[in-house]
Amino acid sequence: VELAGHTMAGGCVISSAADYRFLLSGAGRIGLTELMVGLPLPVVYLHGLHRIVSPHAVRGMLEGAALKPEEALEIGLLDAVAQSPEELRSMCLKRMDAILRIEQDSFLPTRRLYRQSLLRQMEADEAEDVRMAAGLVKMPVFQRAVENIAGKNR
Repeated sequence: VELAGHTMAGGCVISSAADYRFLLSGAGRIGLTELMVGLPLPVVYLHGLHRIVSPHAVRGMLEGAALKPEEALEIGLLDAVAQSPEELRSMCLKRMDAILRIEQDSFLPTRRLYRQSLLRQMEADEAEDVRMAAGLVKMPVFQRAVENIAGKNR
């Protein structure tokens, strides 16, 4: 996925689901900032995070670190950092071209198998995440989080 600016909170979550992540240098930061405004992360996000980021880096991410592109590259959250928008686009297109050149009848089943254990973990924790989310909207922390996001507590 091509990331040309800030990739915080949900943007980080969505981009971390991609097979490859490329960010433009100096264009922004990337991180899971939900906790900074009072929103807990669903367990399903954590399973994926552990698969792409160095184990020692998970704690910092869970503490809301807003990483510069080079820092995110160092821990494995990004696959590359581009120095220009043109280079960013070129990186993405080269990776896509390389993947499309692979025999898809072998690549796709292999990719599915690679992700199968992650999907099983996510499915096992789905009920807990739904329970947490349903209970969250009734808690004072949710109201504070909404106010934080709206900028009322800044």
